[in-house]
Amino acid sequence: MSSNKRRRKKVTPGRILLKMIAIVLVFVLVVAFGGRAILNWRYPLKYTDIVEKYSTRYDVDENLIYAVIKTESGFDNYAVSEVGARGLMQMTEETFDWIRTKIGGTETFDDLYQPEVSIHYGTYLLNYLLDEFDGDVDTAMSAYHAGSASVRSWLKNPANSEDGRRLNHIPKADTEHYVNKINRAIGIYERRTAAE
Repeated sequence: MSSNKRRRKKVTPGRILLKMIAIVLVFVLVVAFGGRAILNWRYPLKYTDIVEKYSTRYDVDENLIYAVIKTESGFDNYAVSEVGARGLMQMTEETFDWIRTKIGGTETFDDLYQPEVSIHYGTYLLNYLLDEFDGDVDTAMSAYHAGSASVRSWLKNPANSEDGRRLNHIPKADTEHYVNKINRAIGIYERRTAAE
C-alpha cells in the first residue's frame, strides 16, 4: 500500500456536531457584527490624530478628509496614480509645489508618501477649493479631480451651472463618478463617526 494515500478521517457524531456549531457561530457573528465589521474594514478610520489635527487647522470636515483618502488611495500611503500623483490624498508634483509655496513648507515631493505630509497638503487643498467654490462640496471635489481651471470653465456654461458658482451638472463622466464616490464615502463616514 502506498504511503502517499491520505487517510480519511472517520466521520463521527461528535465531529458533525462541532462543524454544525462552528457554522452556526460564524452565521451568528456575521449577522450580529458582519455588516459593521465589513463596513469598518472597507471604510477604515486610520491616521485619526493626523486627520483631526488638519481638520481643525483648516476647518475641513473630517469625514470629507476620510472620504478623499478612501477614494483616492484606499489608505495606501505609497499609492501612485497613472499621472504620477502620490500619497494618501494623491497629489501631483505641480500641485504639491504650489501648496508648499502657500504654506511655507520645506517638504519634498517624495515626502508625500508620509501620511502626515499628504494629509497636511491635501487638507490645505480641500480648504482652498471649498473657499474658492463657496463651500459647495460637489463643485470643490470636481475641482480636486479635474482641476480648478476646468471647473471654472464648466461654471460659465448655463447647462452646468444656474448661478455660475455651483455645478448643477458635471459635464465629465469620470469626474461625476468621482464626486458620487466621494459623497457615498462621506455618508458612510458620517454614520461611522456618529456611532463611535
